[in-house]
Amino acid sequence: MGTIDAEELILFTNNEYTLYKDVYLPIIAALLKKKEGGTYDSTKAIKAFHPLVVAGARAYIAKFPGTRIPAAAKRDAEQEYRDIFEAEYNIKTSVGGD
Repeated sequence: MGTIDAEELILFTNNEYTLYKDVYLPIIAALLKKKEGGTYDSTKAIKAFHPLVVAGARAYIAKFPGTRIPAAAKRDAEQEYRDIFEAEYNIKTSVGGD
């Protein structure tokens, strides 16, 4: 029985196509609408990634039984996803991309 950290959880989740397509992309679309509409809240954006992290953790545990994912790792993963979203959004807007 082992434990994993946020980075490993993110890497695993990013490589699960169904999670990417069914959970991640809709979250990004919703956050983009909020950014463009001027109602984006960075703190609430962390909560937006909660369903993705929970689904990723469940998939990880199903694939690797006996693994423990601490609550702190899940929180860190949610914050990291938010940070990645904001960084990519800022890059997109600074270079004038659509």
